[in-house]
Amino acid sequence: MKGRRRARRLALQALYELDHGRHGLEAVLLARVENFLEETMPRHVGGVAESEARDLAFKLAPSASVGRTEPALLPLGVNAKSLAGLIEQAAYGALLVRGIRDHGEAIDAVIRVIAPEWPVDQMAPVDRNVLRIALWEMATASTPERVAISEAVEMAREFSGESSRRMVNGALGAYAGGPSRLSLPPAAATL
Repeated sequence: MKGRRRARRLALQALYELDHGRHGLEAVLLARVENFLEETMPRHVGGVAESEARDLAFKLAPSASVGRTEPALLPLGVNAKSLAGLIEQAAYGALLVRGIRDHGEAIDAVIRVIAPEWPVDQMAPVDRNVLRIALWEMATASTPERVAISEAVEMAREFSGESSRRMVNGALGAYAGGPSRLSLPPAAATL
């Protein structure tokens, strides 16, 4: 699975939790990054113990300076290049969540225009957050429109269903072909 796709999944999980939980942004991001590292590190960097993944999450997660881990802090057997890729993915996921939270009102206003049949607050949480992710990526120019739409449609299909896939595709197609554009500051490459 490609890195940005993993990052979008991390963001989707965090946004869903923020919509339904009582935890704050930092707590949710820390938990999602920790979970992400526990799930991906054994497959990609040679088996890291759960406690080591947790320690890394605390060092790398949202408010830490991601990407600046000193080699001495790496768990035994962890390949620094592979870890850097995972850190980049986690950082992009956190960037997505923060960007969507910071610009949520503007993004939701666009959703109301491109999907008028589905009130944002009554939309299925997965569908709403898939649209938010795609719109943020397109509005910040962090992802080409075609890629953002394709990835959003795939996430909707995988996590929601066929009718959601069609709704997401139609709404984002309306956005891409429509006159009104959302303009957000360019996304930073890393946190």
